[in-house]
Amino acid sequence: MRILIPWWWTLGALTLRNPIPLASAYSSDAFVAHRNRRHRSPRISSLRASTRCSDPFLVSMNELDFPKQNQQAILSALTESGLMHHIDDLGTIPATGTSSSFTLQLIAQDFVDRPEVLSSCLQTDFGLQPLIAHQTRAAILHALRRQQRQEQVKYADPKATRSEPITPVPVSVTNGVAISTFNNVKQQNTGIDTNAESPPLPLVPVERRPLYKSIVVNKPAKQRRTQSVTSRDYGLPRNYSTLYPQLAIELDYFMDYMTRPTTDSQEDPIRPATAIVYLRHAKLFLGWYVHEYCITTATTDDCLSDAEKRAISIFTIIPTKEKDSADSILEFLLWLRSVRQISVSYEANFLRGLTKLIKFRFRKESLTDPAYGQKSFEDIPLIRELRKWHRDADKKRAVAPRSSDESQKWLSWPEYLQVVKHSRDNLAELLREYEQDDNASSVMKKTAPVAKDGSRIRNKDDMKDSSTTYSPQQRKIATAFQKYLVLAFFSNIPDRQRTIRELELNRSFVMDDTGCWCIRHRPDDYKTGKTYGERPPLQLSASLTPAIDDFLKRWRPCLCPTAEQFFVQPRTGNPLTRDSVYQIVGRSCYQYTGKRTNPHLLRDMIVTHVRESSDASEKELEALALFMGHSVHMQRTSYDRRTLDQKVAPAVQLLESVNAKVTLE
Repeated sequence: MRILIPWWWTLGALTLRNPIPLASAYSSDAFVAHRNRRHRSPRISSLRASTRCSDPFLVSMNELDFPKQNQQAILSALTESGLMHHIDDLGTIPATGTSSSFTLQLIAQDFVDRPEVLSSCLQTDFGLQPLIAHQTRAAILHALRRQQRQEQVKYADPKATRSEPITPVPVSVTNGVAISTFNNVKQQNTGIDTNAESPPLPLVPVERRPLYKSIVVNKPAKQRRTQSVTSRDYGLPRNYSTLYPQLAIELDYFMDYMTRPTTDSQEDPIRPATAIVYLRHAKLFLGWYVHEYCITTATTDDCLSDAEKRAISIFTIIPTKEKDSADSILEFLLWLRSVRQISVSYEANFLRGLTKLIKFRFRKESLTDPAYGQKSFEDIPLIRELRKWHRDADKKRAVAPRSSDESQKWLSWPEYLQVVKHSRDNLAELLREYEQDDNASSVMKKTAPVAKDGSRIRNKDDMKDSSTTYSPQQRKIATAFQKYLVLAFFSNIPDRQRTIRELELNRSFVMDDTGCWCIRHRPDDYKTGKTYGERPPLQLSASLTPAIDDFLKRWRPCLCPTAEQFFVQPRTGNPLTRDSVYQIVGRSCYQYTGKRTNPHLLRDMIVTHVRESSDASEKELEALALFMGHSVHMQRTSYDRRTLDQKVAPAVQLLESVNAKVTLE
């Protein structure tokens, strides 16, 4: 039997328990806040099912079975950081014509292949807690992949039902890969078309490739990296300065010996980048000697006591200058071949670094003088032995097969030029979308970045600690603009990647008298500067001048550069690193062709293309070698990737033409 209680009895009971006047209760700020919380919480949790805004991010959280409390915490954090649209007091998202997580989706699109970077970006740039950042990453990437699958289904089936009309994207197929192709009409200031209308073309199924990092180009190197930690980290540990203090002091002297002129050095100093490689080789050999060789030659498991570890030195590892001291180095090379399965090329490079270490060891004992025509350290038998091993390794390297799978990374030169074109088209589309924004003109009127407190940022130190007004869309365009220019620079000047990342405004990157941008190298600015001296100016194409000018004026400031280098890292503003350039070229080529091309391979591609596809004279080939900073012999032996059949094909055609002209009686 149910007993019905009038509602006013309940109100009276609540008033007796907490005697607050009814009028004052409804007018109390605390009560209003409590009422808002009661209504706000269930509405926030039900946003994913809202008919006003079916946001893909909210749908993904529901599909991934996120707890309700976690969803509420994620939404609150994203709203406070500005990654989602403002949620009003009723707990609903204003109908603005765009999804609530539009900004979050825009940022996450650049990190689909690098989810761990997206988590770090959410933590460092937007102040999210680690757990919330990882959950946000999982949900938004899940949403983006779902949208990608849906688009692939729509492209594959033209009769599929669509909830919204889809504008056909003009595409062309290159090697089975669907690529967008916009027209090339110059814009007044950038040289990039943003207003051209492309004719609608039939939609082509988009090939879904595996992730960029899943493509293995060098399988032996991959296997070495996936071995156990013990076998991989055979070099000196990170705290070697504590375990082996005498060895650490000598390695510091070794670095100075390589990079600075000294009275006991018989050779010119080398560049710090090369010295770092030689120092790494030395640490690997010394670590192997302590952990592997010393134990295998000892009668006990622990051959070195703590006192012996502190006293170990290069002079004890290499005691004399005779050939017998090379036994440990020979054992090390045999160990690398059998256990690590190194290539012949890697062995030759390693021997070059170890030879430098032995020169440092016997710098006080050698009496040769290269100034009088003698070869450096020729009176040290151990160094003569290492030089013999290095010559043998070089001979084997000339005929040894390549350890990497060339089919996974090789492009023809026309294919790379297509990559540059598609990168430009993608940039043109981003600029077109940005210019359609009503607020674009007002935002771009800012002449200097602004900090949170509204003050102008006048120097680099202020910029490091301030948050500018540049929007995520502006930074995305600036990043795409920089990526396009990097690819275009390589197509104009296929030089070493160091040239691109070290471009410095008003020093190595200047505008010449003709109004074109050019690169000027002193002997210290490129690898073979000691051989060829100051380099002739490397002029970029005049068609790139408007784009470079526009990037400098409007878009480079969006990356908040902290140095004078022309190209900077989008996240930090610091100059590009070797890995940065590698990622830009490799990921761009993979995006449009499915090949993991690296920057240095571009030099091989242009030389191979010129020697294979054109009737270049010896004079032109010599000029190309000088332009690229190497000799004709190096061009012919190292950069020419033609097969033997391709190299002898002209001879076959020549013999056929000669025989055809001979009239037989």
